[in-house]
Amino acid sequence: MRVYLPSTLAALAPVLAVGQIGPAPVRGFAVTPALREWYASGDLEELEYVAMTQAARASLRLLHADPAAPRRRVVLVAELSDDLVMVRNGLDKPGQVEVTVPVLLADVVSGHVDDPVAADDIEAAAAALPAADAWRQRRPVRRGRCRGSRAALVRHSGTGVPAGLIPRLDCSCG
Repeated sequence: MRVYLPSTLAALAPVLAVGQIGPAPVRGFAVTPALREWYASGDLEELEYVAMTQAARASLRLLHADPAAPRRRVVLVAELSDDLVMVRNGLDKPGQVEVTVPVLLADVVSGHVDDPVAADDIEAAAAALPAADAWRQRRPVRRGRCRGSRAALVRHSGTGVPAGLIPRLDCSCG
């Protein structure tokens, strides 16, 4: 399984010195069954892009937590055996996983780092996280009727989110 691991430039130095990413569990993102269901129309390449984007967002949170780190997101990609990866999905993170052992550098197949030109934009995005989280906590959500399928519907109104119905995966209807 290909796992996308969020990191920062500051966090890479100890990884290189020790030769592994860890300790376990190591949080990451991958193409999981829930991600396939959430993004049903995507092929494998599109789903992997979504998982990598989720890891880049998690890297942004790491940058917010470490103001001294250079403002460049890092995503490391590792090829791991499926039995080493536990799916930890949620409705807001359908591709979230945990690697149950430290990830060896030998298992890392690629790394993705923001261009230095993007540092100002990354800094602004990291600084905006608290406001974005606050908005997310107070937005009104109204549930609609299920309409005969297991996908209930959610309507966002008055939040700046485009109006309309979106699928929700936690329907409790029969």
